[in-house]
Amino acid sequence: MLKISLFFFVLFSSYAATGALMPLYLRYQGLSTEQIGVILALGAVVAVFGQPFFGYMSDKLQSTKKVLIGVMIISLCISIIYFQLSTFFMLLFIFIVLNFFKSSTGPLAWVSKEFIRFRFEPKQPLIETEVSLVVEV
Repeated sequence: MLKISLFFFVLFSSYAATGALMPLYLRYQGLSTEQIGVILALGAVVAVFGQPFFGYMSDKLQSTKKVLIGVMIISLCISIIYFQLSTFFMLLFIFIVLNFFKSSTGPLAWVSKEFIRFRFEPKQPLIETEVSLVVEV
């Protein structure tokens, strides 16, 4: 479980770092605030399509781990290209492609973690829920 915890720490730390610093990087590249907003907004829109697609692919291949590793390798390669660009339309295109792949890493990793937890602790449900009832007198 330590490996998975470390993986999640690195994954979400990278999300936090890139999410917080991406607008500053794009501003440094000379983009206007409108262009930065378009790039970041379209990245979020594309994520809506990327997550179900890679969820479907992991179900079809019956291997969340293989899809997760593939998505992460492709995201790494695309991000190397991304930081070499400086024109708006190229940044926009590559950011959309990057978010298509990168958006699935969190959900795929969570599913992998839950599967591993379920395998070693079979008496617990896959999704934990808590129900509380508040009664006022």
